[in-house]
Amino acid sequence: FPLFVERAKKIQNWFTISNIHFLNGPWDEISLQGAEVVYLYGSALEPNVIESLAKRLLTLPRGTKVITTSYSLDEFFPGRFQLEAKTKARFIWGNAYVYLQSVST
Repeated sequence: FPLFVERAKKIQNWFTISNIHFLNGPWDEISLQGAEVVYLYGSALEPNVIESLAKRLLTLPRGTKVITTSYSLDEFFPGRFQLEAKTKARFIWGNAYVYLQSVST
């Protein structure tokens, strides 16, 4: 797995979330069926890509956890994601906030 997946495993421990399987591939090709937690390491993604992915995440069941770096998905769809926790983390490229949120609609 790439370095960012190793970082994701550390974040998993910070938020004490268990039973995570890491998949690495094109976000628009990976099946999210049955996902309970999605980790989006997308600090360098363009806003339109993040918005497209967030729309896809909104199709997941209410309560599905979504972890993002650098931004909350509430910025893209206000009121549709519930912020549960926020922490500052150090990455190879610098510091950023990590957001734990859940699908609320």
